[in-house]
Amino acid sequence: MEIFTYAHWRARGLSKRALERALDAGVVWRVLKSVYADGSVPDCLDTRARAIGLVRPRETAIGRETAAWLAGLDVLPPGSSIVDEPIRLLVPPDVTPPRLPGCRSYQAPLPDSDLVEDRGVLRTSDLRTALDLGRFCPREQAVASLDAFLHAGRATLVELWQRASALVRVRNCRILRANLAVADAGAESYAESVLRVVYVDGNLPRPQTQIPVTDRSGGLIGYLDMGWHRYRVGSEYNGEAGHDSDDQARHDERRRMAMRREDDWDLVVARKGDLWGRRAALVERTAHLLLDAGWSPSDTAILEQIARAVEFEARTGQQWRWMPVGSGAAA
Repeated sequence: MEIFTYAHWRARGLSKRALERALDAGVVWRVLKSVYADGSVPDCLDTRARAIGLVRPRETAIGRETAAWLAGLDVLPPGSSIVDEPIRLLVPPDVTPPRLPGCRSYQAPLPDSDLVEDRGVLRTSDLRTALDLGRFCPREQAVASLDAFLHAGRATLVELWQRASALVRVRNCRILRANLAVADAGAESYAESVLRVVYVDGNLPRPQTQIPVTDRSGGLIGYLDMGWHRYRVGSEYNGEAGHDSDDQARHDERRRMAMRREDDWDLVVARKGDLWGRRAALVERTAHLLLDAGWSPSDTAILEQIARAVEFEARTGQQWRWMPVGSGAAA
């Protein structure tokens, strides 16, 4: 059995314990919930399609996170794995959603223009998948998903906005537009998307992404994850895999020192504890650099909220829920 379900395994008279031992030994690996593959089978898009084909009922289409995964994009938060996620199935409004182990079904309009056949599996198109994720995922995952599709060239902001503008009085249409308003093709990771959302929701000016920084002779030093060119304030996330080795850490520090020395950039380096822990202190630190560089908030309530947020997170250990202030922050 190259690719098989748990039911196939049991039908051959093999026990659950035997499967667990095979998984521990690397003889088999889990592709999806209740779907497994022989250890010699590679994790590729063809394998993913074959795995989904074993469990997808004919009247359904693959959607949302599973459709993105089948298309080769990982839109799950760090620490989450597709093997722990239910397979997302979509059916037309007049079809009863199937109840299957390891699957979650939703009723939704499914025009032919929103469907594609991917390696023999029917799934929502890239544009439709991005829109669904932007409508139904939590704020940060929604923006990160939109960013991922934009960065990969699977959709454009113009296309997404055109479709979004046609969604009137449908569930979460306003949420989709709010998420699209901060989507950016320049984000190169989930964490970069979250960092940008933290700044925007904290009512700071919206940062630009992938800013080229040059030395005094015009040579390229590198690109900042994001920043405010007008104020020479940049921000980067330093918690990604590949940034934790000593060599990479030294390289990153030399690059940042050159940016400060050669082009007068002040940099805020966000680490895991900043982004996934108490974020208000990160927003406050960045706001102070912007203020020192000449930023003038459109409403003093912005700074008052940041101060309250820092005090709340320090006192409770919980994340502050940011609220819009006035007309927002002026760049």
